[in-house]
Amino acid sequence: MANYPGILGKGPGGVGTTDGTSTLKWWLKGDAGVTQTSNAVSAWVDQSGNNLDITQGTAASQPTYVTNQLNGLPVVSFDSTDDWLNTGTLPADFATSNVSIYIVSLVDAAQAGNPAVLKAQTDDINNRLNLHLFPTSLKFHHGDISGAGRLETTTGVTLGQFDTYHFQTGGTGQSIYENGNLLLSDTDSGTFDPTGKTLDIGYNLNTDTYWGGDIAEVFIYNEALNTAKRTIVDNYISSKYALATATDKYVGDDAANGDYDLNVAGIGQEADGNNTSATSADLTIANNTYLQDNGDYLLFGHNQATNSLVTTDIPTGTTNRWNRVWYLDKTDANTNNGTVDLTFDFSELGSTPRGSYALLFRSGATGAFSAVTGVSAGTISGNQVVFSGVDVSALADGYYTLGSDSSAPTLSSVSIASNNANDTSLAKVGDTVTVTFTASETLSGTP
Repeated sequence: MANYPGILGKGPGGVGTTDGTSTLKWWLKGDAGVTQTSNAVSAWVDQSGNNLDITQGTAASQPTYVTNQLNGLPVVSFDSTDDWLNTGTLPADFATSNVSIYIVSLVDAAQAGNPAVLKAQTDDINNRLNLHLFPTSLKFHHGDISGAGRLETTTGVTLGQFDTYHFQTGGTGQSIYENGNLLLSDTDSGTFDPTGKTLDIGYNLNTDTYWGGDIAEVFIYNEALNTAKRTIVDNYISSKYALATATDKYVGDDAANGDYDLNVAGIGQEADGNNTSATSADLTIANNTYLQDNGDYLLFGHNQATNSLVTTDIPTGTTNRWNRVWYLDKTDANTNNGTVDLTFDFSELGSTPRGSYALLFRSGATGAFSAVTGVSAGTISGNQVVFSGVDVSALADGYYTLGSDSSAPTLSSVSIASNNANDTSLAKVGDTVTVTFTASETLSGTP
């Protein structure tokens, strides 16, 4: 596997990158990038790499940052009176045709008027990008709302309850999902022109009304996600926020398995496409030959917010291991195996890999690790350790981390010789001395 700069597949669920080059165009989450003073939110920083931050300079209109609201995580709360946030001008390619929008939200009261939780402000009914969450309906407007760009359900939200909503258009039509369940779809689709538009949360310019509720996370792709990507993103949200999903493929988030809820990501394949690489914190898994069948998945997540080196629960021959452990959940539809690459990145640790490395496994959340049978030692590539061509038959569901033997290198077959013309075992000022030896590992630097 190539030496990646650390952004590969770091979007929600490992779908999309965070350097602004993928179809992930906008990403706000309550546990990152919120600027607040005494809980009044003045800015929310875009995590997609596109720098489409959303702000509010008027103190009276700033929403509220509320901690420990959903599975211990914070949310941004809007009061339905005057709270709202606004982006700068949208880029020319923003949500123009193929679009997927996810929002994890709670609606706190029946809304007066026609407030939109998310709206690209425009008076043109032929060019809208709106999301409405009502007790009686969910509305998705993309393009001409008097024609193909309008999709509305006949059932709405459950007030006072967090749920996951997914609105999608492009490809074969447009759809609305709630907690992984398809509520409504048709074969129409619209197009949106973002020229000169901004994007608002909480305010509807057309009706001068404000939305009331809480938002934990919202993100937008310039892509109609295929089934595999949608399933993986559903599981990322479900694990992070402890919300049920109809597309559950990951049991590592269960309390009995240790609540490995963080940065759940995955690779997978269905009839309409796949997701071939994904990153969870400092572990990237990329497909080689594993994704052969529809229904093949490999999802993984961890439960350590920060990584470090520890010496507990290590096997013989290992001097330390990473404190961060991942739960891997494999679904091999036809049990025909195949291979993947696992890459551990040292950027967060702030160190450089040296020595030898082994992929470690244990079947339970506690206890000693052992080296995975049949997996060769990792290869150091820059600031990463790579296990290439790992057969998934060696990867049982369970707990994985990186172990190392980083003891001091040893030297053998040491010889010293000079260029002294009379005796190479002697040296005088000006002579060149040559030291040769065999090292237990590659050495660098100046002696």
